[in-house]
This record gives sequence, structure tokens and C-alpha cells, in this order.
Amino acid sequence: MERDTGTVCEVLLDWSHGVNLSSEQMVADISAFLDQYAGVPLGQINFRDMIGDMLIMLRDNGLALPSDLSLMFKVFLTLDGFGRQLDPDFDTVAEARPLVRQALVLRYSPNEVAKHGWRGMAAMMDLLVGLPQDFRRLLRAARRGALRVHR
Repeated sequence: MERDTGTVCEVLLDWSHGVNLSSEQMVADISAFLDQYAGVPLGQINFRDMIGDMLIMLRDNGLALPSDLSLMFKVFLTLDGFGRQLDPDFDTVAEARPLVRQALVLRYSPNEVAKHGWRGMAAMMDLLVGLPQDFRRLLRAARRGALRVHR
């Protein structure tokens, strides 16, 4: 919605667990994709073509999407037909923008951030408390020759 190529790249890289670095070509491809479809009214978008273009761009750059997004794409394709019948000038992004912003505001409210922060802090403390025992086990295994490192 915001044409933020950098954020889109980061999200796609996170979703594509094996990929480590973005290339200049990937950034250019994502930027071109966003420019092509952002702000275009529903009546002017062919969702089949858009999803096809996206999948080609992802494949060409070694990127992948989480498997549950395929269901979302099927929903978009179904809604595409209904949306064109009801209002060919309907702008999906413009209508979705306030809903997405509201969801983000709720997700990153101070209370939610504090809750997640405390959970993260508790998990870190658990890790630190168990670290000496884990380290002792590691040293014992190394001394016995039972330590294996896999690449």
C-alpha cells in the first residue's frame, strides 16, 4: 500500500528462509511490481495476471511465500469476479488502507508491545539460567569425543 520496497524485500526474505541477501535485481523487480499495481482501481487489475507476475518475480529471485498465502490468493481471485460485477472502479488498496492501519495500531499498541517484551524477557532469562548447565554438557561431550558438528 505504501510502495515501501525495502520493507517488502525484508518480509519476502524472512518468508524465504534459505535466502540470505537481497540483490539489486530483486529490489528492482519488487519495486517495478509495486509500481505496476499500487493504486490501480480494481476494474483495471487482472488478479490472475498480477498473481502470475508476482509468482514469476518470486521464482526469478529465489523467493518463496508461506503456504497459507495460496488460500488468500484463491480468495482474491474469487473476489475479483464479484468486485468487477459490483463496482469496476473499486480501489481495493484505498479501502483496505484504514483497516490495515487499525490492525497495526492495535498490534503495536504500548500494551501489546509491553506484553511481548515481558514474554521475550522471560524467555531470555530462562535461556540464561539454563546456559551454565548446557555449557557443562557441551564440555563433557567434547571431552568424551562425543561432540559432533554438522554442516
